[in-house]
Amino acid sequence: MSGVLGPGEDHLVPNRAESRVPARYRSALLLALTAIAFELLALAGIRQQFFGTGFLSSFVSVTPGGAIIAAVSAALGAVS
Repeated sequence: MSGVLGPGEDHLVPNRAESRVPARYRSALLLALTAIAFELLALAGIRQQFFGTGFLSSFVSVTPGGAIIAAVSAALGAVS
């Protein structure tokens, strides 16, 4: 969702010396996980508002999708 709205994370995470690549990867991963968590909370709120489901049950139903997205993002980032 929010990835479509703005620039890539490369512009948000400062580029330090080449030896600091793992720290940059960790910063980018934390930023991505924060964005995913925010999106999951927003989706649960939208489901509560418009579909009349409880917030907790909505959050539980959208969390597996967020976990899959986080896992694929981390795997792709570790490869490149």
